[in-house]
Amino acid sequence: MITSISSDKKDELDILWERSGLRPVIAEDDTSMTIIDDKLSSIGNFCPEVSFKFFHYYASHMMKYLDGIDKGIGHRRAEEEKLENDWRYAWYNITACHYLECSIYDQVEEYNTKVIGKFDELAHPNVVSLIGRMERCLENDDPSGALHAAANIIETTAKDIIDSPNIQNQTLGSFLDKYKNESALPSELKEIVAKIYNLRSRMPLSGHGSTSSPDLNMHDQL
Repeated sequence: MITSISSDKKDELDILWERSGLRPVIAEDDTSMTIIDDKLSSIGNFCPEVSFKFFHYYASHMMKYLDGIDKGIGHRRAEEEKLENDWRYAWYNITACHYLECSIYDQVEEYNTKVIGKFDELAHPNVVSLIGRMERCLENDDPSGALHAAANIIETTAKDIIDSPNIQNQTLGSFLDKYKNESALPSELKEIVAKIYNLRSRMPLSGHGSTSSPDLNMHDQL
């Protein structure tokens, strides 16, 4: 993590979480991060899935060493026990947590069912499936795969909007102008749709097999 959230995005997220009913009632349950001398010192009440994504451990609380003495003790214990991927080389203390043990897992699942589930009901099943594929590609650091899935989402959505049997076996490129005319998206978004689709067609391993390496990283894909 090398960048911070913009003020506008933070305000949007604050409103979202305020309306969700998932924000902690008491401060002790609030998610927190401690920074000392511009370095991460600890995290608290983190979702274990988030902790794993950024710190590679399923944990709700993680604390760095505060001094060299504790760090030396921790390292010696790690060397003696020879555990694979021992967290004690970097952390003073970790509270392991499986997502099913997370105190708000049931609340989040219910929220997703009520809110996100509405999208599943409205979107074409193939689009929902492709979104899941794109998310898995992003989780696996596969930008080419994510681009391929994103382009397929666009093409599937376009065919769903036009709803004509004549285009079901055609590529989006062959009826892109028709889609632009019939879609209610703002013109700026239509241009983005075209750019994503065209990029997929050019990018190795996204639209076609290739012996070339894709010139696309996760930052570009996001």
